[in-house]
Amino acid sequence: MRLLKDGQYLGVYYPMFGSGTHIIVDGAGAKLTIFGYTREVKGSIVVTNGGFIEEISGLGVQSGGDVRVSGPGLAANLVLTVDSGGVVLFDNDASVQSRGAATAGKVYGTLTLDDARYYHYWTHGVLTVYAPDGILEGDGEVEFMLISNFGGTIRPGGINSAGLLAFKGDITNSATASTDIELGGAASNQYDRITVTNGFGGSGTFRAGGTLNVTLINGFEPGEDTFDILDFTTMNGTFDTVNLPGGDDDWDVSKLYTTGEITYEPPPLGTVILIR
Repeated sequence: MRLLKDGQYLGVYYPMFGSGTHIIVDGAGAKLTIFGYTREVKGSIVVTNGGFIEEISGLGVQSGGDVRVSGPGLAANLVLTVDSGGVVLFDNDASVQSRGAATAGKVYGTLTLDDARYYHYWTHGVLTVYAPDGILEGDGEVEFMLISNFGGTIRPGGINSAGLLAFKGDITNSATASTDIELGGAASNQYDRITVTNGFGGSGTFRAGGTLNVTLINGFEPGEDTFDILDFTTMNGTFDTVNLPGGDDDWDVSKLYTTGEITYEPPPLGTVILIR
């Protein structure tokens, strides 16, 4: 294990962090700088309490690798590739920027935000979530010119947890992409939401495609409730498939592509006939 505490600095060139490697960057002024593309992160890297990590040539988090950047404040400058089986978490008001090339982020594994921000420094960055295992999830802000869901999954909150993913830029969804929404209550903080606004070179366009999966969590049973699951500046296209709990007949989706709302309409109660 290597521990960098307050004010300590470590610069390394073209490293490979194998399985069993543990690096902690902890405290104000503690900094890890990586020069050259890091092809292998199979151990763990934790940055917290005002520490900082930078790797602008590329950080490849491979299967078994675990990277956590915990704020508050600007805590990292990373060009990420999260491979299948790799896990990256930004949390506790962390702010993570990418100053790399246009293909600024590639997600084949799991990238989770928990009250955090991930953004491209310039106005031409592309973050791509790939099939079949790429997952972008959580609660926070993602700001790139384009967020391309190329067969992966965009999931606000997490499994059995409602959240808001607020995007600046544009979102595109391929025919094999998934957008997963969980409903745990009728209040806006009890169900998953996605917002897309203009910024960072994008226009705030949500280009629908692939599959929209809507599920109920935590034992929630909706009444005549409306859920504003998508907010956008512009909507293009439609989802190829929409999966709704209870069946399509119980839902009004006529506003999905205009206001981003879906409404549950409970089936009528059966008629009781009393015969004497």
